Amino acid sequence: MKIRRPVRNVGYTYAVGLRSRFHVDWRRWTFTLGNGLLYAGNATFRGEETQASAVLETGFDIRHPLGFTIQHYAPDASVFFLHYHFVPALEFSRFLHTPLAVDNQFEFGVTFGTVPPVPLGVLSGLRLGVSYRFGDDLHGLRLNLGFPF
Repeated sequence: MKIRRPVRNVGYTYAVGLRSRFHVDWRRWTFTLGNGLLYAGNATFRGEETQASAVLETGFDIRHPLGFTIQHYAPDASVFFLHYHFVPALEFSRFLHTPLAVDNQFEFGVTFGTVPPVPLGVLSGLRLGVSYRFGDDLHGLRLNLGFPF
């Protein structure tokens, strides 16, 4: 009797994209505009079950010092807004519900950091923040490390 081994379907994930960031300093304010165009997907080496999508990201960030120092670090805060547009729409299967299609997502958030950045090795320049992401019946809170661009 011959024993058959299960066939393994090995796959991979890929991503490529471009991002830009433009800063303008005005008095004690810093205004940042960010844009991104990303393409990502997954596939199997057999060419089955492929899925891919592109996302166009646009956002802005406004940062200002808080007006005091701790040792020689000056804390600052920022607010930001991001828009994500997916082409084609992302589609998520849901148990006992119709699939959820996501075309657009929006995100508002705040971050806190210091000038100069606190030296933390590879995490230098770290900003801590929280944001709320919503759109197309999908929403949630997100902890983040600052404006993503």
